[in-house]
Amino acid sequence: SSHQPKQLTDIVDLKRYELIGKIIGWSLMSTTYNLSLDFNLIFWKRLLGQQITIEDLKEVDIYRH
Repeated sequence: SSHQPKQLTDIVDLKRYELIGKIIGWSLMSTTYNLSLDFNLIFWKRLLGQQITIEDLKEVDIYRH
């Protein structure tokens, strides 16, 4: 079974994909800046419309460590 993205029905969804596309495109075309796409799990879950859990929040809480 593979992940199938949800159908884009909201302008906010479309804007998210447009933004990430621009970031990736800029990174691939840039010879001066090497943009690492090492975003945290919360970023990717928000982009995919997945539910964020308390464990996800604990993972990025800088004051917790």
